[in-house]
Amino acid sequence: MPFHTAPEIARRLIDTPPDANVDLDDAAAIYSLGRRVPLGLDRPQPGDHPRNGSGRRRPDIMEDIASGRHRVPLARARPWPAPELEDLVENATTHLATRRRRPVPAR
Repeated sequence: MPFHTAPEIARRLIDTPPDANVDLDDAAAIYSLGRRVPLGLDRPQPGDHPRNGSGRRRPDIMEDIASGRHRVPLARARPWPAPELEDLVENATTHLATRRRRPVPAR
């Protein structure tokens, strides 16, 4: 599903031939998981989620994701049930892979 694709993976998919293998890394997995959390809470999707996805070509959607166009601010999904959850999703779905980190369990 392209809407759960990390921006850096979308860029690699755009820049490589269709038969090339694009490997996921930890940052991309964290992004994908972060994109799924709001679905379980029936919240708006953070990040690049074109509302009019039908009829759009996959390369256009991937370019939106890779470039950060159409990013929906996470704040539009408030109120969240817990501020820690909002922080976790915000961290996981940041556009910059180098800023994503594994969540630290609460003590």
